[in-house]
Amino acid sequence: MVASTAKQTSNPLSLKDLTDFDQIYRHYWSELFDRAYKRIQSVEKAEEIIQDLFVELWEKREQIEIRESLEAYLFGALKFRILNYLRHEKTLESHLRIIREHAVKTTNNLEEEIYINDLEAAYKNQVDNLPEKCRAVFELSRQEQLSFKEIALRLNVSVNTVEKHVGKALRVLRLHLKDFTFSLLLFWLS
Repeated sequence: MVASTAKQTSNPLSLKDLTDFDQIYRHYWSELFDRAYKRIQSVEKAEEIIQDLFVELWEKREQIEIRESLEAYLFGALKFRILNYLRHEKTLESHLRIIREHAVKTTNNLEEEIYINDLEAAYKNQVDNLPEKCRAVFELSRQEQLSFKEIALRLNVSVNTVEKHVGKALRVLRLHLKDFTFSLLLFWLS
């Protein structure tokens, strides 16, 4: 029976009973599996594809149109199933890559936000703990962007005194904020 099905050109597929189907299954399963495994490299997926192929063959045996031979039909159907599987896997992999990239960006943004918030809190705490005159000079320099001469005129002190207060404030901040990256510290102090 199997030898004749290889050259079969009948239409529709003549599977009279499960015995015919079982002979076709036993005859082609191993060769179909080898072909599927060679392309997919997964025993489970190759078996699943072959199983689905035979289930469809049985369920649609009345509608399936065999133009050349049963063998050509089976290997042709297998080829399309493998291509569909590989296409699906490629699409899935692409979507997963996009999700992973988005997750990394979100994580990085969240980490940066936490880091910046920590730096801001530490910076504010250290500025608040500066001696009163030193803090006033430093805030006029960094927040209002006044020159040392403008600060000296406003606070009625010498330019040299302003330079000393700013220098002291920067030393204190560098000492207490050294755990934060140097680049972010420079950004804040510039």
